[in-house]
Amino acid sequence: MAAANDGLRRRARLLCGLAALAGTPAGAQTFPVHLDQHLGGLKIIAQARAADAAGDIMVLSLTNLDQRNARCEATFDIRVLPPKTYQRDVAAGEQVQIHHRVKRSVNRMTIDLDCAPAD
Repeated sequence: MAAANDGLRRRARLLCGLAALAGTPAGAQTFPVHLDQHLGGLKIIAQARAADAAGDIMVLSLTNLDQRNARCEATFDIRVLPPKTYQRDVAAGEQVQIHHRVKRSVNRMTIDLDCAPAD
């Protein structure tokens, strides 16, 4: 009976391991992303994530929970190319996304986010 339970446990562990591998895209790159936020007293949630398996598209989502409109400037810096800056207006209660394509291999990224009231 104990041998049968050990066999079931091994199969369960194997299936869990395979499920974890299946959820990871082949060739997926992971690298540290430092998000430096200066929100100017606004209630803004910022989240950065890679948008594809190759890791060459970074998406910065900005959600404005404040009652004031905001103007945000995001600078993406991978250190091997000049930084790229984007400006977005984020209305009160709205969400916007900034898509940044990286044309080189990345081993780390810094995103400087500066927001201020737009009104």
